[in-house]
Amino acid sequence: MMVGHTLRWDPRYYHAREAVRQGKVGQPLHLYARRNNSFQNGMRLKGRTSVLMFLGVHDIDAIEWITGDKITEVYTVEVRNRLSSLGVGDAAVSTIRFASGAVGSYETSWVMPDNHLELDAKLDIIGTEGAININIVNQNISVHTGSRFTYPDTMYGVEMYGRLTGIMKEEITSFVLSVLNGEPLPISVEDAYRSVYIASCMEESLRSGRPVAVKAE
Repeated sequence: MMVGHTLRWDPRYYHAREAVRQGKVGQPLHLYARRNNSFQNGMRLKGRTSVLMFLGVHDIDAIEWITGDKITEVYTVEVRNRLSSLGVGDAAVSTIRFASGAVGSYETSWVMPDNHLELDAKLDIIGTEGAININIVNQNISVHTGSRFTYPDTMYGVEMYGRLTGIMKEEITSFVLSVLNGEPLPISVEDAYRSVYIASCMEESLRSGRPVAVKAE
Protein backbone atom coordinates (compact mmCIF):
# COMPACT_ATOMS: atom_id res chain seq x y z
CA MET A 1 0.00 0.00 0.00
CA MET A 2 1.16 3.50 -0.83
CA VAL A 3 -0.61 6.73 0.07
CA GLY A 4 -0.34 9.27 -2.73
CA HIS A 5 1.29 12.41 -1.36
CA THR A 6 1.53 14.01 -4.77
CA LEU A 7 3.92 16.79 -3.78
CA ARG A 8 6.75 14.25 -3.60
CA TRP A 9 6.44 13.98 -7.40
CA ASP A 10 6.12 17.70 -8.01
CA PRO A 11 9.47 18.76 -9.56
CA ARG A 12 9.34 22.08 -7.71
CA TYR A 13 9.07 20.44 -4.28
CA TYR A 14 11.56 17.73 -5.26
CA HIS A 15 14.17 20.36 -6.20
CA ALA A 16 13.47 22.20 -2.95
CA ARG A 17 14.26 19.01 -1.06
CA GLU A 18 17.45 18.46 -3.04
CA ALA A 19 18.57 22.04 -2.35
CA VAL A 20 18.10 21.54 1.40
CA ARG A 21 19.80 18.13 1.38
CA GLN A 22 22.78 19.56 -0.53
CA GLY A 23 23.17 22.35 2.03
CA LYS A 24 22.46 25.12 -0.47
CA VAL A 25 20.34 27.11 1.99
CA GLY A 26 22.28 26.18 5.12
CA GLN A 27 20.15 25.37 8.15
CA PRO A 28 16.45 26.20 7.64
CA LEU A 29 15.35 28.85 10.14
CA HIS A 30 11.75 29.60 9.25
CA LEU A 31 9.21 28.74 6.57
CA TYR A 32 5.81 29.71 5.26
CA ALA A 33 3.50 27.40 3.33
CA ARG A 34 -0.04 27.66 2.04
CA ARG A 35 -2.54 25.63 0.02
CA ASN A 36 -5.78 27.42 -0.75
CA ASN A 37 -8.52 25.81 -2.81
CA SER A 38 -11.79 26.90 -4.39
CA PHE A 39 -15.12 27.24 -2.61
CA GLN A 40 -16.56 24.68 -5.04
CA ASN A 41 -14.23 22.02 -3.63
CA GLY A 42 -15.30 22.87 -0.10
CA MET A 43 -18.94 22.51 -1.13
CA ARG A 44 -18.29 19.33 -3.13
CA LEU A 45 -17.10 17.46 -0.03
CA LYS A 46 -20.18 18.53 1.96
CA GLY A 47 -18.50 18.41 5.38
CA ARG A 48 -17.25 14.81 5.02
CA THR A 49 -13.75 15.92 6.03
CA SER A 50 -11.90 19.02 7.19
CA VAL A 51 -9.67 21.33 5.19
CA LEU A 52 -6.66 20.16 7.22
CA MET A 53 -7.34 16.52 6.37
CA PHE A 54 -8.20 17.27 2.73
CA LEU A 55 -5.39 19.70 1.87
CA GLY A 56 -3.19 20.09 4.94
CA VAL A 57 -1.84 16.54 5.03
CA HIS A 58 -0.03 17.05 1.72
CA ASP A 59 1.91 20.10 2.88
CA ILE A 60 2.58 18.61 6.32
CA ASP A 61 4.19 15.62 4.61
CA ALA A 62 6.13 17.84 2.20
CA ILE A 63 7.41 20.16 4.93
CA GLU A 64 8.97 17.34 6.96
CA TRP A 65 10.16 15.57 3.79
CA ILE A 66 11.87 18.66 2.38
CA THR A 67 13.40 20.01 5.57
CA GLY A 68 14.32 16.65 7.09
CA ASP A 69 13.10 18.17 10.36
CA LYS A 70 10.38 16.92 12.69
CA ILE A 71 7.42 19.05 13.73
CA THR A 72 7.25 19.12 17.53
CA GLU A 73 4.44 21.58 18.29
CA VAL A 74 1.46 23.14 16.54
CA TYR A 75 -0.96 25.91 17.39
CA THR A 76 -3.94 26.38 15.07
CA VAL A 77 -6.81 28.84 14.71
CA GLU A 78 -9.63 28.83 12.17
CA VAL A 79 -12.50 30.87 10.77
CA ARG A 80 -16.00 29.51 10.10
CA ASN A 81 -18.35 31.37 7.81
CA ARG A 82 -19.19 30.20 4.28
CA LEU A 83 -19.06 26.48 5.15
CA SER A 84 -20.33 26.69 8.70
CA SER A 85 -23.64 25.05 7.71
CA LEU A 86 -21.64 21.93 6.81
CA GLY A 87 -19.93 21.87 10.20
CA VAL A 88 -16.43 22.60 8.90
CA GLY A 89 -14.08 25.57 8.94
CA ASP A 90 -13.32 27.81 5.97
CA ALA A 91 -9.63 28.30 6.69
CA ALA A 92 -7.01 27.29 9.23
CA VAL A 93 -3.71 28.94 10.10
CA SER A 94 -1.08 27.08 12.12
CA THR A 95 2.12 28.11 13.85
CA ILE A 96 4.67 25.30 13.76
CA ARG A 97 7.76 24.55 15.84
CA PHE A 98 10.45 22.11 14.72
CA ALA A 99 12.91 19.88 16.58
CA SER A 100 15.82 21.98 15.25
CA GLY A 101 14.35 25.16 16.76
CA ALA A 102 13.07 26.43 13.39
CA VAL A 103 9.55 27.86 13.19
CA GLY A 104 6.93 28.04 10.48
CA SER A 105 3.46 29.16 9.50
CA TYR A 106 0.95 27.17 7.46
CA GLU A 107 -2.28 28.47 5.91
CA THR A 108 -4.95 26.41 4.17
CA SER A 109 -8.48 27.13 2.99
CA TRP A 110 -11.13 25.99 0.53
CA VAL A 111 -13.23 29.11 0.13
CA MET A 112 -11.49 31.04 -2.64
CA PRO A 113 -14.18 32.87 -4.63
CA ASP A 114 -15.64 31.63 -7.91
CA ASN A 115 -13.80 32.73 -11.06
CA HIS A 116 -10.62 33.29 -9.07
CA LEU A 117 -8.14 30.39 -8.77
CA GLU A 118 -8.57 26.64 -8.41
CA LEU A 119 -5.33 26.36 -6.43
CA ASP A 120 -3.05 28.87 -4.75
CA ALA A 121 -0.04 27.17 -3.16
CA LYS A 122 3.29 28.47 -1.91
CA LEU A 123 6.35 27.40 0.04
CA ASP A 124 9.11 29.70 1.30
CA ILE A 125 12.08 28.36 3.26
CA ILE A 126 14.65 30.76 4.70
CA GLY A 127 17.96 29.31 5.82
CA THR A 128 21.25 30.51 7.28
CA GLU A 129 22.84 30.66 3.82
CA GLY A 130 20.00 30.90 1.31
CA ALA A 131 16.31 30.69 0.54
CA ILE A 132 13.82 28.64 -1.48
CA ASN A 133 10.64 30.09 -2.99
CA ILE A 134 7.91 28.04 -4.66
CA ASN A 135 4.85 29.87 -5.99
CA ILE A 136 2.14 27.83 -7.72
CA VAL A 137 -0.36 30.26 -9.16
CA ASN A 138 -0.10 31.04 -12.86
CA GLN A 139 1.69 27.83 -13.99
CA ASN A 140 3.81 30.13 -16.21
CA ILE A 141 0.96 30.27 -18.74
CA SER A 142 -2.32 32.19 -18.77
CA VAL A 143 -5.25 32.05 -21.19
CA HIS A 144 -7.77 34.86 -21.45
CA THR A 145 -11.24 33.49 -22.17
CA GLY A 146 -13.07 36.76 -22.65
CA SER A 147 -14.32 37.17 -19.10
CA ARG A 148 -11.37 35.98 -17.04
CA PHE A 149 -7.86 34.63 -17.10
CA THR A 150 -7.40 30.89 -16.66
CA TYR A 151 -4.21 29.02 -15.84
CA PRO A 152 -4.00 25.60 -17.55
CA ASP A 153 -2.63 22.75 -15.47
CA THR A 154 0.95 22.12 -16.58
CA MET A 155 1.98 19.73 -13.80
CA TYR A 156 -0.63 17.43 -12.27
CA GLY A 157 -2.77 15.67 -14.87
CA VAL A 158 -1.63 16.93 -18.27
CA GLU A 159 -2.96 15.42 -21.48
CA MET A 160 -0.56 15.68 -24.42
CA TYR A 161 -1.06 13.96 -27.78
CA GLY A 162 -3.83 11.80 -26.38
CA ARG A 163 -1.73 10.53 -23.47
CA LEU A 164 -1.73 11.51 -19.81
CA THR A 165 1.48 12.77 -18.25
CA GLY A 166 2.47 14.82 -15.21
CA ILE A 167 2.70 14.36 -11.46
CA MET A 168 -0.23 11.95 -11.10
CA LYS A 169 1.16 9.62 -13.78
CA GLU A 170 4.65 9.65 -12.26
CA GLU A 171 3.22 8.86 -8.83
CA ILE A 172 1.40 5.78 -10.16
CA THR A 173 4.42 4.77 -12.25
CA SER A 174 6.65 4.84 -9.16
CA PHE A 175 4.19 2.61 -7.30
CA VAL A 176 3.94 0.10 -10.16
CA LEU A 177 7.72 -0.08 -10.67
CA SER A 178 8.30 -0.61 -6.93
CA VAL A 179 5.82 -3.51 -6.94
CA LEU A 180 7.18 -5.08 -10.13
CA ASN A 181 10.82 -4.78 -9.01
CA GLY A 182 10.21 -5.74 -5.38
CA GLU A 183 11.64 -2.42 -4.16
CA PRO A 184 10.54 -0.30 -1.16
CA LEU A 185 7.62 1.99 -1.89
CA PRO A 186 8.49 5.72 -2.13
CA ILE A 187 6.08 6.57 0.71
CA SER A 188 5.75 4.26 3.67
CA VAL A 189 2.53 3.70 5.59
CA GLU A 190 4.29 5.27 8.60
CA ASP A 191 5.02 8.44 6.59
CA ALA A 192 1.38 8.69 5.55
CA TYR A 193 0.17 8.06 9.10
CA ARG A 194 2.41 10.80 10.49
CA SER A 195 0.96 13.56 8.31
CA VAL A 196 -2.58 12.57 9.36
CA TYR A 197 -1.44 12.46 12.99
CA ILE A 198 0.01 15.98 12.80
CA ALA A 199 -3.18 17.26 11.13
CA SER A 200 -5.13 15.69 14.02
CA CYS A 201 -2.86 17.57 16.46
CA MET A 202 -3.76 20.79 14.64
CA GLU A 203 -7.45 19.94 15.02
CA GLU A 204 -6.90 19.18 18.70
CA SER A 205 -5.34 22.64 19.03
CA LEU A 206 -8.47 24.12 17.40
CA ARG A 207 -10.66 22.46 20.02
CA SER A 208 -8.48 23.31 23.03
CA GLY A 209 -7.32 26.76 21.96
CA ARG A 210 -3.78 25.82 23.03
CA PRO A 211 -0.53 24.63 21.46
CA VAL A 212 -0.33 20.84 21.11
CA ALA A 213 2.88 18.81 21.37
CA VAL A 214 3.63 16.45 18.46
CA LYS A 215 5.38 13.17 19.19
CA ALA A 216 8.58 12.49 17.27
CA GLU A 217 7.39 9.09 15.97
